[in-house]
Amino acid sequence: MDSSDLLFDIGHAQMSGEDPRVALTAAGDRLGYVHLDDNDGIGDLHLALTDGVQTRQSLTDLFTVLDDVGYAGPVSLEMKSDLPDPADAIRRSFAIVQDLSEQNLTKE
Repeated sequence: MDSSDLLFDIGHAQMSGEDPRVALTAAGDRLGYVHLDDNDGIGDLHLALTDGVQTRQSLTDLFTVLDDVGYAGPVSLEMKSDLPDPADAIRRSFAIVQDLSEQNLTKE
């Protein structure tokens, strides 16, 4: 990742009401990193994926946009350590990402 690369955080986009397609398309080849987490649309809660306002469909749409813009860089799960069971939050979130990735591969 170059110092001029952009970080896209889906949780921050949810809080600000940004359209991921618009933001990621505008970032273009400057996109250097993606954070995945969920929240209630108001606070930066870093919940497990789909424990807040996200749905599997919104995540599918996000991965479609990442594919459309040609992003092949790092994606990280960003959960808070003070969740009731942070390890479970990471496991469940990773399983969702893995499932969506496999679905995307079968489309190609």
